[in-house]
Amino acid sequence: CGMGWKIDEFFDVAGFPMDGGALYGEGELTYHQPMLIDTDYVVQGHIEAVQRKHGTRTGTFDVITLLLNLVDESGMLIVTSRETYVLPRAENGSR
Repeated sequence: CGMGWKIDEFFDVAGFPMDGGALYGEGELTYHQPMLIDTDYVVQGHIEAVQRKHGTRTGTFDVITLLLNLVDESGMLIVTSRETYVLPRAENGSR
């Protein structure tokens, strides 16, 4: 959704199969300026963090945080979206 990759391309970058059981973790929107009708915006983004975690019931998983900025044509920051994806990993590290 504007990050420059389709979701399957994002999973390829993460080394994760599309059918691997990924979950959308959480999302946070911060509005810095009002969004206007009939205005073009550009999304700029990057992977902000990758954390490997282990849960007693869930096993090993990665939490990937994306930071996406919506900017107007002058480069002014309008909205920031921070979203996380939870990617379960095989216990043996094969994913």
